[in-house]
Amino acid sequence: MIIVEEKGIEVADKPTPKEKVFNDAKDKNVAAPIVYKNGAALYYDENFTNEVPFEDLLDLFLKGAVLKKGDTYAAAMGFDGVEIVFNSMTATQQAGGNPTA
Repeated sequence: MIIVEEKGIEVADKPTPKEKVFNDAKDKNVAAPIVYKNGAALYYDENFTNEVPFEDLLDLFLKGAVLKKGDTYAAAMGFDGVEIVFNSMTATQQAGGNPTA
């Protein structure tokens, strides 16, 4: 779309600003937040005492939350506005260096 100004000079529209996610001061040197799952709920601690509030889900997803269960980690793969979907794929590294799925 072109805007025609009063002086007869045509200029292009300004591009729409891109949506951005900013790091907060609390995120300094944090690679990814880790959450723990018990039943259908997510928790900030592995003792399941500090439940993740619904309002934090989008922030966790955008910052690359990792789900930890035992010694297994799963990366956040999607967020539908209600829940975070974590990767359930598995891969094993064998002693010879050949991964298996």
